[in-house]
Amino acid sequence: MPSPPLPPRDAFLQLVLSQVRVTTLVCTRQVVVNGYKLPSRVVTDYNFIFCRQGKVVWVVDDVSHELSPGDLIVVPPGLPHHAYSKTKGMTIGSVHVTAKLPGGQDLFEILIPAHVRNVEAKSRLDQYLQMNVAEYDRADMPATQLTMPAYGRLITLELFRYDAAHGLLKQRPIDPLVAEMVD
Repeated sequence: MPSPPLPPRDAFLQLVLSQVRVTTLVCTRQVVVNGYKLPSRVVTDYNFIFCRQGKVVWVVDDVSHELSPGDLIVVPPGLPHHAYSKTKGMTIGSVHVTAKLPGGQDLFEILIPAHVRNVEAKSRLDQYLQMNVAEYDRADMPATQLTMPAYGRLITLELFRYDAAHGLLKQRPIDPLVAEMVD
């Protein structure tokens, strides 16, 4: 028996996620025991920051966001941001990506994920984020570096699915003809 057709919104999400090209620019893990301070900077990509231990404040475009374990913030390109820890000990993961559709359209301009969210423990997104951070425990750094681009893609795709499932994903209005074709 064939699966029932997806609602237009889900069909559109599946279509764009099947076509997107995610480029992972860098993945890092910061483990600090004596406080953390990130000077103000502006990046040209999307930066996912996820807190695994401790508390950190991420200030994006002069708006402060306190992150606790399980929290994830998406910092868009072009916005000044800086950070500091509220606890001496802290572990955060960071992934920098771009996500382009054929023709160069930025996926984040069509589907807009939440700026900040607490990721449900044991969700697929949480598991990918945890595995990304744990990858740095591998004794083989060349293998870790080869693996990181895959995590950027997995995390990006799952972020959109997660936000859609939790009602956090906003869709830029699309042309009715396009919506009808996707349907």
